[in-house]
Order: sequence, then structure tokens, then C-alpha cells
Amino acid sequence: MDGFPKRLYHTGLIIDLASERMLEKARKLVESNRVEHLAEGTYNVIGDHGTYTVVQNYAGKVSCSCPGFLSKGKCSHAAAVVILTSFKHKKRGNPV
Repeated sequence: MDGFPKRLYHTGLIIDLASERMLEKARKLVESNRVEHLAEGTYNVIGDHGTYTVVQNYAGKVSCSCPGFLSKGKCSHAAAVVILTSFKHKKRGNPV
């Protein structure tokens, strides 16, 4: 998973991952299997400071229950879900 772009194109939306640090944290969450698929569009992400719920709607928009997302509208947990689902779609041969 080396060479992640700063922007991920997911279901027609551009998800701008603001910082290299957030992207690196998201990559590590995915690689260490800390993203758990619960149900359609719902994931638990085990972060450094707790476990948070990330929800992804049919259009690919994500939200997270962590304090960072609630205040800034972005976080490594949500980015990890976008990364994970983007690569799953690519593996299946579906356009993202």
C-alpha cells in the first residue's frame, strides 16, 4: 500500500486527506487490520485512543464518532475506511 495519493477518488467524490500524518495513521490502521466491517456501510475502527464507529453512505460519504471528526470533519478513522473500501472496489474490478 505504498504510494497512497493525498486525494482518494471514491464513488465520484474527492476525499481530501489534509495531512501526511493523517494519511499515514489511516494506512497503518488498514495494514494492522484495525478496521472491522460490521454491516453494510458500518465499520468499527480501533484507534490509538479508543474504538470509533465510521459510517459510509451509499454515495461514499463518511462520518466518524471520534472527537476529531466531530470538530474538524475529518480523521484518520474515516480515511482508513475510504482507503479500505477503495481498494476493495479496485480488487473487484469496479470503478471507484
